[in-house]
Amino acid sequence: MVTVRYKDRILTRDASHLKPVLALPPSHDDIVRQEIAFHQPVQQPLRRSSRERKPPQKYDND
Repeated sequence: MVTVRYKDRILTRDASHLKPVLALPPSHDDIVRQEIAFHQPVQQPLRRSSRERKPPQKYDND
């Protein structure tokens, strides 16, 4: 059996269908680090378009 807290109730469920988890859950620091990494993706170097690289062409309209 598994006890689950849902809002203000404590529910019990049959846990026979659940596989036992052998690995320890990640520590709080790891979770926070993952969330920070998720919310702040690594800044990719901005790819400049070919238009930005060239100086603007001036047209001589006489």
